[in-house]
Amino acid sequence: MNPLLLTYLIGVLISFAALFLFLKSCKDLYYEQDKDEMDLPFGSDDDKPRKVNKRNVLFTIIGAILWPLTLLIVIFGVIIQLIVEKRQTKKYEVKARQKALEAKKKEQQRMDAFNNSIPSDNPTDIDECVALWKQIVALTDAEQYAKLTECLNEINVADGYTLNVSLCKTPQDDEDFNGIGSDSYLYVADKDGKQEWDIFKFIKVTNSVKGAWQAFVLHELWHILPHYWHGLYNYRQFIFDKQDFQNVHSFGQGRFWIMPIDASKYDVQLKITQNGNDYYVSYCYWNDWEGLVREVVEITIIDGKVTETNNLSKKVEFQYDCGIVF
Repeated sequence: MNPLLLTYLIGVLISFAALFLFLKSCKDLYYEQDKDEMDLPFGSDDDKPRKVNKRNVLFTIIGAILWPLTLLIVIFGVIIQLIVEKRQTKKYEVKARQKALEAKKKEQQRMDAFNNSIPSDNPTDIDECVALWKQIVALTDAEQYAKLTECLNEINVADGYTLNVSLCKTPQDDEDFNGIGSDSYLYVADKDGKQEWDIFKFIKVTNSVKGAWQAFVLHELWHILPHYWHGLYNYRQFIFDKQDFQNVHSFGQGRFWIMPIDASKYDVQLKITQNGNDYYVSYCYWNDWEGLVREVVEITIIDGKVTETNNLSKKVEFQYDCGIVF
């Protein structure tokens, strides 16, 4: 229970106790009877003077002062509490608005930086990035996760650590698993097997377009790793050119089917730009509950470390929902 509320409750009880004391003392104020008086028959006309009960006089005075005073204190406390809560709420709302404005300002600054970013001056960079992705996809499809780092030549895992895949849990793999779904993730582990999930703390990346792309690969790889049940909501098919788009498939009628969409209507080309230490990967993906989406991911590399990854923007190019609910 709220300590302040408990204090108010005790105050109210004391107030009513004082009121009871006041009323009872008033009733007994003039009725201090001696033994002889107690023996008088009811309705006697005996006019013997009655003595005043001094103790009850004192209790009457105390009760008369205490019960309204206590009640007033409780009411005053409630009013003060309401005023304090109102001020705290207003203060919180002001801070929330300030944070929202700061976040909006920061987001706008990031968008301005993205809009002022420039593409790589090497025309083959995009082709090489796409080829690398397809190689990564082939390895994940074959479940050859140990070979992933062999493809990532712009990335170095810290000495004593290895990059690993934690596969999604299923009831077949774990009898104690009682969740409604799970995803697979990357992690690094030391020689004793201690796992660290913030992989970029243990990875060095070259400050280049290719380095940023390989950091992007690690950042987004979990979307194409195995998923179970509700985890399938997170599955994506990455689209970097027209051919990828033509091969998009979705759930339908209990099986996969090819999406009948005119690829010529959409710009699905991969774009990578740079503004200082910030790199921007603008790419498309297909999700069976979102449709065709273009997303921009910002990757910041400083002194060979990925210091930030932000999903900068997301635009639905073609809305679609397969209608399947897990």
